[in-house]
Amino acid sequence: MTELLQLALPPDLLSQIDMATLKLEPDSYLDDSGGRHYADLAATVEIRNVEFSLYILFEHKSYPDSFAHLQILNYMVQTWLRDSREAKSSRAGLPLRPVLPILFYHGPEREIPERFSEAMFSPELSSEILRYQPDFAVSVFNLSTLPDDSIAGPLDLQAALFAMKYARRDFSLLLRELNRLAQSGGVLLIHNPRFKLIELYLLHAAGLTQDELKQKIEQEVTDPVLQEDFMSTAQMLKMEGRQEGRQEGRQEGRLEEIRKVARNLEGTMSLEEIARVVELPVEELCSLLEDQAD
Repeated sequence: MTELLQLALPPDLLSQIDMATLKLEPDSYLDDSGGRHYADLAATVEIRNVEFSLYILFEHKSYPDSFAHLQILNYMVQTWLRDSREAKSSRAGLPLRPVLPILFYHGPEREIPERFSEAMFSPELSSEILRYQPDFAVSVFNLSTLPDDSIAGPLDLQAALFAMKYARRDFSLLLRELNRLAQSGGVLLIHNPRFKLIELYLLHAAGLTQDELKQKIEQEVTDPVLQEDFMSTAQMLKMEGRQEGRQEGRQEGRLEEIRKVARNLEGTMSLEEIARVVELPVEELCSLLEDQAD
């Protein structure tokens, strides 16, 4: 997460954060409807000896949506309500803990407003009306418009960012970039557990048949170790069940695929991480696994 913040935050703000105080929060703050379109990550961190809530909202819809800012506002309000209850019970009083919101976007290419008012209200509203509406700035990390040569950091982070940027938009380009990273990092990258997560994500998100995956991997991946690893992972996912045009039994086949992937990953990562790989809310993933157990 530290490397991601170094890419996402402006330098003047980043220089004020004490990364040694960074602590991830175990809970998700998304409601049932938001969980279908977003993933969120919460943490606390100190800035100049003041504790902040740090909230990252990952938006990965396949179509443009401006309500991410509203989801962020919801998190901020829920955080402050919780803090106020704790303050009342302990008689600690104010002030509330500040919240630093970050919107991480990697959907279709588009510009994203930084201010809540610009994203949520009509530009025709007068300043006299807008002054009575809530407003705040969101630190936007727009991966869709970020130049490829600006993607930096550890190789597994670069691989993750390229996967999120191109898994649905340009799978061939993605494979070439991962091949380049693999040639730089060798087996240390390919056998990294985080890289296995990236493989699972991109092969699942690509929406290609088994034959299409095999063809693209053979065309674009020249590193023999990476090619073999991709082939074995693609086989495990049984992506042929995702062929376009398959009708009867298609949904159940996809759910069965997700169950198998989740079972293979159990014990190596948390349910929250698995849910992000298969792009399901944690509640739905748990329900799938429980149905199988029954």
